[in-house]
Amino acid sequence: MNRLLQLLTWALRAAVFILLFGLALKNSEFVSLHFFFGLHWEVPVSLLVLLCFGLGALLGLTAAFSSRITNRPDDRPR
Repeated sequence: MNRLLQLLTWALRAAVFILLFGLALKNSEFVSLHFFFGLHWEVPVSLLVLLCFGLGALLGLTAAFSSRITNRPDDRPR
């Protein structure tokens, strides 16, 4: 039973990967991201979405771990 559950989990992961990969391939058009002082960056839509997701995950993990570190009891000997 456990082996079947692992197989189903990997099949679901593979299906999600294939669907997201296909979505990235279909959204490969370039978009222009305009910054200040006349700077701009042309990047594919899928890469921009992936970059925003990664940045959001990093900021969320930083916020979660920073509150955990500040609430940690003092381990120094007295």
